[in-house]
This record gives sequence, C-alpha cells and structure tokens, in this order.
Amino acid sequence: MKNDSANLDLLRTIAVALVVVSHASPFIGGQGLVDAFNWYTFGRIGVALFFVHTTLVLMLSLERHGPAAAPFFVRRFFRIWPLAAFMVLVMVLLRLRFHEPVSAGAVVANLLLVQNLTGDVSMPDQLWTLPFEVQMYLALPALFLLTRTRGAVLSVAALCAGALVLGLAAFFTVWRGRTDVVTPFHYIPCFLPGVLAYVLARRRRGTWSPLVLFAFVLAAAVVVPALVTAGIPETPLFWVLCLGLGLLIPMCRELTIEPVARAAKVVATYSYGIYLTHVLAIGFGLTGLMAALPAPARWSMALLLLAGMPFAVYRLIERPGIELGRRLADRLQRRRAFRASGPARTSHRSARRSSGSLSPEPPTRNDWTRKFDGCRCMAGIGVPHRPPPPRAFVQCGARMWKRPRTRIGRWGA
Repeated sequence: MKNDSANLDLLRTIAVALVVVSHASPFIGGQGLVDAFNWYTFGRIGVALFFVHTTLVLMLSLERHGPAAAPFFVRRFFRIWPLAAFMVLVMVLLRLRFHEPVSAGAVVANLLLVQNLTGDVSMPDQLWTLPFEVQMYLALPALFLLTRTRGAVLSVAALCAGALVLGLAAFFTVWRGRTDVVTPFHYIPCFLPGVLAYVLARRRRGTWSPLVLFAFVLAAAVVVPALVTAGIPETPLFWVLCLGLGLLIPMCRELTIEPVARAAKVVATYSYGIYLTHVLAIGFGLTGLMAALPAPARWSMALLLLAGMPFAVYRLIERPGIELGRRLADRLQRRRAFRASGPARTSHRSARRSSGSLSPEPPTRNDWTRKFDGCRCMAGIGVPHRPPPPRAFVQCGARMWKRPRTRIGRWGA
C-alpha cells in the first residue's frame, strides 16, 4: 500500500466531514435534532477513523524513512505542534477578549499537549484528540520493529485481540461503563488496528471492491449513533469499528474514480487545518456579527471560511513546519549514518599506522580523475567510466595534451 493511497485520502475526507457535520448540527436542526439522533457521536466516529488512518500512514512513513525514533519524532513534532500551538494562542486571545477565565496552567498544558493528563480543558475543544495521538507516537517505532519480525501478522493480531478483550473487561469493571472517564488506554484498541492493516497490506494485495470499505464506514456512521441513542455505550462500538477497518482496508482495491480521488486528495491535504479551524469558521460565519444576515448569506460565509482558513494556515504554518521537520530529520539521519561509518575509517587508518607504512593512502577517484578518465575514454583509450560534459572534456583535454583546437579532429571548432 502506498502512502498516497486514494482509499486513505477518501477515508480521511469522510472522517473530517463527520467531525464538521457533528459541530454544525446544532445550527442545522437545533439542539432537539442533536439529542434525538446523537449527532455528536458523528464527530467521535470521525476521530476513531482518524486514529486508524493516522497509525497506518505513520507505519508507511517509518517504512519509507527508516525505524529510527529521533528523526520520526522530529518530523511529527513539526507536523503537529506549530498549528496546534497557533490555535491555542488564538483561543486564549479570544477568551481574554470575551472576558472568559484562562489559567496559565491550562495554557501550558495545551501547548505541551498533555491536557488529558492534567485534566485541563482543551483550547479549542477539538484539540482533545491530539494528546492521545502524540502519546501513541511513543510506541510506534517499537510496533514497526515488531512488524518486521517472523510471524508479525499473528503477533499483531494477538495484540489487537488482547487489547480489545482487556479493554472490554476494564470498561465494564474498572470504569463501570462510564463514558465521561477518558484515559489513553481507552484508545489503544483504536490505534492498533492501523498496525494490523499495515502488516496485512504488506502480505497481500486487495481484491475486494473499495465500495465495500466505504459502505462499511457509512453504515457505521448510521448504525453507531442509533445504537448509542438506544443506550449502548459508544466506546466498545468504536473499538469494533476500528477493528473492522483494520481488517477491511488491506482487502480492498484502490479507488479508480479519478474525480473522487482528486477531490479526496485535496481535502486530505488540508484536513488537519480543517479539523482545528472548523469550529471558528462555523462560529464566525453563523453567529456574532453574521447573525443578522439571511441564512443563505450566513452559510455562504461559513463555507467560505471553512475553505479559506485551512488553506491559509496550511500555506503559512503547516507546510513550512513540515518542510523544516523534514530537513532536520534528514540531517539527523545523515549524522547517524556518518557516525556509523566512523569506526570503519578509523580502523583502516590505525591499521596502516600500526603496519609502519609511511606511504600515503591510495588515492580516491575525485572529480579531477573522473574528468581525466572521461577524456581518455573519448580519446579512444578505453577507460570504463561515463564521459563528462563537453565543457569539462575540452578543458581537461586542452590542459593535458596541449593540443590546439582545429576545425577538424576530435575536439571540434
């Protein structure tokens, strides 16, 4: 499976769409509609899809860049933190503007993305998912190494099954079915199916239609809120949904409908910005100064902000952070490679010194010798090296043989 999979792009698009619809539902049908069908569960279904998708994409990233932990953490830090910190500061300014209380501890916890451990409120509200995702990063390099062992499929499958069984036991005994208590252990069964999808995708090519995958997702988006409305706890339902995704993603072929794939790729590119800014876009477009405008004008403004704000923060904050993280991670990897090759060079030199040889080391093939050998090859002497460009050839030839340039002959006019 490729990192730029059309299926993964469409899955991410559906996830962010569910989150946006859940937060826009009070403005669509009022609070009565929200309570009747439990529309806020839509958003949490989208978060569960995000968790599976993110784990799978990061496993592909580790496969592409290598399992070293430090470069991986650097790339993820500059991918996630700059925009998250910017949104925290924006929300702090808005709270101060409207005279709402803001504690320094809550600001620091949100900037460090540990508010799930300190019990502070998330600013903005949808930032509550990022601490769980960041804490999941700590285990991903080790899980990637597990996928490289013999019997990785059985190991990961046993890990997923064990996490599901232990999660159900803890949910109905320790947490007593409460959904208001959320710990990092609640979402381990949501992250591990992404690892399962990765190991299955490495060993088989999908043969089922992609419609099977997206029909399953859309059916879950209808059935899960209905079951939650009927009184069934939502957390175990999310675990079963994520496990089903982990099994279905590697079994399905790639989406081949080009217009859908292109649109999904665009939305997936800006999805992180959409996720963090959509509440502000909906609030500014439908309330406040826009409340006096007709409904079509308010919704037009909200849709414009939903598209414009993610585009702006991606260009100004998100993409520069991604590029900076990539450069720093590449520098770390080059430094690790240089250090790994150091003992070999040192042992070679020390061996020459210990042998008592005062002769210099054998010459290496630098740029000058490559140009010289290229000239010899073009002159017919037959050195098996690729010839250099004509300018380097003329310069080298004129210097080595002192041959004048004539209208006839190998050197040209």
